[in-house]
Amino acid sequence: MPTHCCVPGCTKEGYRKEHGSKVSYFQFPREKIVKKKWIQAIRRDEGKDFKISDSTKVNSRHFRNEDLKKTLAGKICLKPGAIPSIFSWIRTSPRKRKPPTERNVCEPVASIATVSRSNASAESVVDFDLEEKVEVSIGLTTSVVENQNIILPEKECYDLTETITNKNKRIEELEQEINDIKLRLENAQRQITNLTKK
Repeated sequence: MPTHCCVPGCTKEGYRKEHGSKVSYFQFPREKIVKKKWIQAIRRDEGKDFKISDSTKVNSRHFRNEDLKKTLAGKICLKPGAIPSIFSWIRTSPRKRKPPTERNVCEPVASIATVSRSNASAESVVDFDLEEKVEVSIGLTTSVVENQNIILPEKECYDLTETITNKNKRIEELEQEINDIKLRLENAQRQITNLTKK
């Protein structure tokens, strides 16, 4: 009767553990699906170097206690569907990883309430009327602003103001187009309803 386990890296031979308790050996199940799961679990492939026969066995050290049951005669058996899950290559605790890096998420920029210009310097103070957290991105630097003034170079301030104005105009145009399309759709649906009634 064989006293070795077919799991790679398993050095246990014989029917006793180091401290004297019994080790049981189990044949591969006959059900194809469960048999495949065993082969995957023990990381083996059937081929010229490994063939499953009646003498190919996995010992009880590779099963959790919940997978084993004892008969009235004291024989240790596997519960139906039990799959080996304890191996030397499985870590007992998950590998530690560094936390993910924080990323800045762009939120909509509040409209510019006032722009006051200083004659003494070539910078402008932009007053944001903020009710929510706003993220402003200028060049390569990004800063989060909450209820405070930002000092920007005058040209960038003008460019931002112009961009916001243009985007707001485009939004209004698109909203008007949507309303026009909705009206045309309603008219078409009315005409279809009238034609189906006739």
